[in-house]
Amino acid sequence: LPDSLENYMQEIGRAGRDQRPSSAVLLYRPGDEAIHYFFQQLSKEQRQIFEEHLSTGQTEAPQFDEIQQKWLMLVNEMQSPDTWLLQLKKQEQVKIKQLQQMLAYIHTTSCRRERLMDYFGETLKEKPEKCCDRDGASLFLSETGHTSPTVEAKDWQTILLNLF
Repeated sequence: LPDSLENYMQEIGRAGRDQRPSSAVLLYRPGDEAIHYFFQQLSKEQRQIFEEHLSTGQTEAPQFDEIQQKWLMLVNEMQSPDTWLLQLKKQEQVKIKQLQQMLAYIHTTSCRRERLMDYFGETLKEKPEKCCDRDGASLFLSETGHTSPTVEAKDWQTILLNLF
């Protein structure tokens, strides 16, 4: 699960770079977003510890991780640590919003291509016949464009092999 529509668009853009027909497949099941929530929380905790250190005015840094050490170097170069902390807080909010937008895309019932284009401020001028899974596209297409019969698979390894 990409953490944002920007990252997803970058990933699906790789599918058609060779000028041949391609399909993008997003593998998702409810709960996959937990890893992103975990990293968001970790980042927030890092920032809070860093903020606490700055507010006490201590000259010696506690046992900071790599990210916090880089923050400390940047803050020491700046005149206003408050500006840096504000920027970190805004970045946290952006990450939350981006993940929410990604999840909204996953759960959309409308055309996925239109939704992506709308997100990036574009309009779909000419909609392909089988635009996305919401508009008739199927993952299992033969070279003639006809849907092949579905293969019932019992485990994820077989399903993944069938996809590729």
